[in-house]
Amino acid sequence: MPTILRNIERNPEGLWIEPFLGSGGVALNPAPKRALLTDRNPHIIRFYQAVKNGAIDGATIRELLEREGRMLSECGQEHYHHVRWKR
Repeated sequence: MPTILRNIERNPEGLWIEPFLGSGGVALNPAPKRALLTDRNPHIIRFYQAVKNGAIDGATIRELLEREGRMLSECGQEHYHHVRWKR
C-alpha cells in the first residue's frame, strides 16, 4: 500500500473510483470519504453486498476463517482444492 499511495494523486474531497475491487485493500486502506467500488466478479459482489446489508459481520468472518483454518490443518491440500474449485 505505501508504494501505491506514494504514486497516485489523491484529492481527499474527491471520489475514489476502483474498477477492480478484488479484496478491497487498495480502495479501503486510504479510507476515502467517497468511493465508487466496482468489480465484475459475482462472488466479490455478493460478499460486499452481504457486508453492506449486515448479513456478514466481523464475527461471521472470524468464525468462517477459524473453521476453514481447522479444516486446512486437518485435511490440507484436499480441502484447499475442494474450496477452490467447488464454485
